[in-house]
Amino acid sequence: MSAQPSDKQTTQRRMIAIIATWKKLRPDLAHDQEDLRASRLEFAASVLGIPPIDSLTELTAGQLGRVLDKLREVQGFGFRVQGSAGTVESSRVQGSAGTVESSRFNQKPRTRNPEPHGRRGAAVVHLASNSQVWAIEKILDYLGWSEGGRAGFFRKNFKGAPARMLKTRQANSAITILLTMAASRDIKARRGEETKVSREMATKEMPELKKRIGLGSREE
Repeated sequence: MSAQPSDKQTTQRRMIAIIATWKKLRPDLAHDQEDLRASRLEFAASVLGIPPIDSLTELTAGQLGRVLDKLREVQGFGFRVQGSAGTVESSRVQGSAGTVESSRFNQKPRTRNPEPHGRRGAAVVHLASNSQVWAIEKILDYLGWSEGGRAGFFRKNFKGAPARMLKTRQANSAITILLTMAASRDIKARRGEETKVSREMATKEMPELKKRIGLGSREE
């Protein structure tokens, strides 16, 4: 019978796998290892719902496993990331993750010590917050779109990146687009399909629309 790997060995293997997988998912950061590392640590903390971390070594083997499962789940979408060399599509890998705790991508990173030798600090990429992802899912549910329709929306507008991998500004844009589409649909349902819905009409519809969708309690 082969010996079971120790916790230390498991931890080491998972850290190596996380580093390698994140590098594949973010080819746009390949030119800057500091940015790549900072974004990887922010992602890990977000998946686990913990304060920002300075190193993967701060995590247990179990926590690293959860991060790795989430990475493989995201990788399984086959989404594309715009990089300096053009658009790169990730390989499709079946993730083992089931339900993963909500991420907190909107946390502010802890202040780190100044970089030696005048090296600039790592830029932090802020991804969609819990509330933004929640709002997007609520509006999609309200619209009643199929999985194919939802995937088509993200493919057309955000190069296929799922809601959780949108940047903060992209998530705000997705919410605005989806709310406008829902407002237009509801107005036409009342006034007829031939109605030309103006921006002013859609804006007036928003307060009641948000109530119907149930966005008031959590939307940021």
